[in-house]
Amino acid sequence: MKKKIGILGSSGFCGNIVFEELKQSGYRLRCGHRYIKKDLVDKYIEHVSVDVLNDKELYLFCKDCDLIVNATGPSYVTSPKIAYAIKKLDLKYVDLFGVNLLDDEIILNTKSVIGTGNFPGLSGIVLKWLNEKYSKNLKRIYMYAGGNEKVTLNALIDVLMSSLDGYIETNCFIYKGEKKKISREVDLKEQNNVDFLPLNSVCIKYISKELLNVSEKFPNNEVYWNNVYLNPEHDKILRQGVSEIQKEYSLEKVYQVADYINEQISSKRKAKDNLLQYKYQCSIILDYGFGEYEEFLEVICGDTYLINGYLTAMCVKELLDRDDINKIMWAFEILDSKDVLEELLYRKAILDIKLNGKSIRDEICVSQERGEI
Repeated sequence: MKKKIGILGSSGFCGNIVFEELKQSGYRLRCGHRYIKKDLVDKYIEHVSVDVLNDKELYLFCKDCDLIVNATGPSYVTSPKIAYAIKKLDLKYVDLFGVNLLDDEIILNTKSVIGTGNFPGLSGIVLKWLNEKYSKNLKRIYMYAGGNEKVTLNALIDVLMSSLDGYIETNCFIYKGEKKKISREVDLKEQNNVDFLPLNSVCIKYISKELLNVSEKFPNNEVYWNNVYLNPEHDKILRQGVSEIQKEYSLEKVYQVADYINEQISSKRKAKDNLLQYKYQCSIILDYGFGEYEEFLEVICGDTYLINGYLTAMCVKELLDRDDINKIMWAFEILDSKDVLEELLYRKAILDIKLNGKSIRDEICVSQERGEI
């Protein structure tokens, strides 16, 4: 009999994509909703009203499932509750975000995958792929990641809280698998590599725990990661929000600030911003023994919610098929990086990958055409 998967947040942007993907694969599904608008009848699908913050309702939802997917938010509020339920029931678990679970020793030894969206998720997979592609010839990576994304209240809450709890650290880079502070000399050197970004873009240099974990497995180069705000007002609004919360921290305050930021960013969006696109633009410094030279790579994404959904579904399928995972792992640790890029290109979640201005889609998509196997 096909395994049973519970999807919490199944009617959200990401959860619905996960639902459709797993439905097509023939899994038995239990879909969790805040409210069920109408009766939905399907032999292999249950639709259940559940409040993830209610321990009893959550336990009954998770009971007799093989794996639980968390596509609810904000993750900093819901993930610990769900993780403790799956720990008690000894289930497998996939969390779109879930980075706050890394600080809980009780949860660390669970059969779980976290960071299965765009960032974290695809971010770690792209960095892993670059290291695998160029191996020890890769000396430095200057990554610029950003674009126009859908902004939701829950996502903003997670951004604010992850900034406060140390998941992201600004003004840092990675040197041979270790975190280092940015010096002025490094900062000035890096400024020579940003002429391809739109005017008025703001770059925030930082590293995350996911990126650091990738680099620990490939400790032979330097990584400089930048979050790019195409609209400088967005960076300013977020900085002000973090500052306000630092003055008076409480969950209620975080919600208030996130709500204000959401309104401000939404009001400042322009018509052209409705074209949902996200890019990983990368200056790669290589050395094959004849001196250093530079290549330029772009991973051009469409709507990042497609990435969130498809990548989460891939992690679900992989985790269900494996019995060797007994601790929290990142998406990049359980998935083949090239397979992920190929799948996302096929799904049009990634629109193209270019090296020095030329598409390398055919180099990545080397498998037989879909439907001809």
